[in-house]
Amino acid sequence: MDKPEQAPHAGTVVVAESRDHLPNLQLEVNRLRGELEHRSQLAESLQRFLERISTRDPEKTYHAILKHLKELLQSERLSLMVFDESSNEICLKAAVGLATAEAEVSATHLGEGISGKVLETGRPLVVADLEAARVAAAPAGRNYRTKSFISYPITMSGRKIGVLNVTDKSAGGVFDDVDLSLLEIVGPQIAIALERAEWQERASQFQLMSITDPLTGLLNRRYLEERLTEELNRSQRYSYNMSCLMIDIDDFKSYNDRNGHQAGDVALRTTAQALKATLRSADVACRYGGEEFCILLAAERRSARRACLPNGCGSALRKRITRVGSRNRSGTSPSVLGYPLSPGKLIRRKR
Repeated sequence: MDKPEQAPHAGTVVVAESRDHLPNLQLEVNRLRGELEHRSQLAESLQRFLERISTRDPEKTYHAILKHLKELLQSERLSLMVFDESSNEICLKAAVGLATAEAEVSATHLGEGISGKVLETGRPLVVADLEAARVAAAPAGRNYRTKSFISYPITMSGRKIGVLNVTDKSAGGVFDDVDLSLLEIVGPQIAIALERAEWQERASQFQLMSITDPLTGLLNRRYLEERLTEELNRSQRYSYNMSCLMIDIDDFKSYNDRNGHQAGDVALRTTAQALKATLRSADVACRYGGEEFCILLAAERRSARRACLPNGCGSALRKRITRVGSRNRSGTSPSVLGYPLSPGKLIRRKR
């Protein structure tokens, strides 16, 4: 008698079904591998893009961003505006193909104009035809060739950084969602580069503040000591002559006591202004401390050095120091030390 057929075990059915799906599974694995490779290549490309637009000089960073975006978006005109949180304004930092001078482009308040509204809302604006979109046209002096543009907000973690404006597509084309997608891909890298540029600008400002005397605007003693070492090494290496000129304001304490500290500050500032107006661009003027000033006179030739000694620089300086009070005058006494040193080279001259 025939035996009844037994139903296959559940495990056998699963194995059979799995074998049926093997080709589909392999296709999915291949697809995921291709997508992973594509993302890896995209990440590498974005990293290279960030490296190309990031420099130590903020100005070069701004122009590098526009240069690479010009090629990427095939645009003939671009502008980069950066948000200043302290003034709540968007200021132009760099532009390519602008018909008007960059200095003539005024800052825009957040929420005003196209750039201000785009940054305030955080939403990009893509316009194929500004008339059809009922967008106000730019001033006639801008001489735009097309009516299409993109205004793209640059943000990082909700923080407003700036706005990119792109217009005049090459060959009179129209900007579309493909161009917007490209901006959205490179946008985070641009935000990183701009944030770095901002910190570099702040660092430069802080560095300048750390070596500048706040009262006179001259360089301070800290800078002088570093620069003096550099100039001495340079003089030794290239056999150049140099001189160090020390100047103090005569009877400054008496003048200060008699006329008050505000008048003393005026005397210090007046002396500093006279130094700036008298010296050459290669010379370095510093406030050494109190009423004392120091000047490094770099000269490649002996004739140039003689011109900077008290008969030249000192007399010119005295002529430029004007009356700082209604009944009082302030004079100066310079001393000069020349390098390389030789006997009798320390010169002391009184007014």
